Amino acid sequence: MFWFFLAGKKKAALLYGAIVMLICGVIFLGVGITYLKGDTNTIDLNDPDCDYSDITNHSHVVGDIDRSWGICVVETGDNGKVNYYAVPKFDSDKHPREFVSVVVFRPDKSDVTTLDSITDDTIDFFINRGKAPTQSVHVDGYAQKMSNDMYEAAVNYLVKCDFTREESEEMLVPYYLVNNASSKPFFFIFGGVMAVGGVILLVVWIKKRKDIADEDRPGVWNTIE
Repeated sequence: MFWFFLAGKKKAALLYGAIVMLICGVIFLGVGITYLKGDTNTIDLNDPDCDYSDITNHSHVVGDIDRSWGICVVETGDNGKVNYYAVPKFDSDKHPREFVSVVVFRPDKSDVTTLDSITDDTIDFFINRGKAPTQSVHVDGYAQKMSNDMYEAAVNYLVKCDFTREESEEMLVPYYLVNNASSKPFFFIFGGVMAVGGVILLVVWIKKRKDIADEDRPGVWNTIE
């Protein structure tokens, strides 16, 4: 759109600008609606009857995470290194003997130190029958589907923890948790603004096109005196 303005093609710039804004608006609103659908499947991790296998793509997940088996996936990108933690569900909250399921959690940077401490306490609680962890990290967000690479890394981590690959795949939930509930309003606000802006540009483009067409119309001269 910018290049059309530089080239002096303002009509084309308006049209392409309208199309781009409408497409972006629809995409952002679509994501926001997906989050709304996730609200119909809210899963409370602290519910005694919570089943990690109920977590699906975009499920709304809330609760306090007070169990961690350590860093299972490490992601390296332009923003640095991001650690993902394996959160186990035990067969018993008082005297755990085995893992029932595992879900992966991506914490905020401010919660990493707490997660590391929870990890130490969880391992001591499970292996040495020490005291259960007393710290927790709150999660309120929408589950995201793992990429193939992330899933493989998480499975391999569980295999290194002495589970068979079959056991690892059976336990592992193929979606990870992230604190992103606060982004839901952004998608609706930004999507709405983009959609309205696109409609405005489209209306302006239609008006300018009509005005130019009217100017090009041949004039009719009254020759009767």
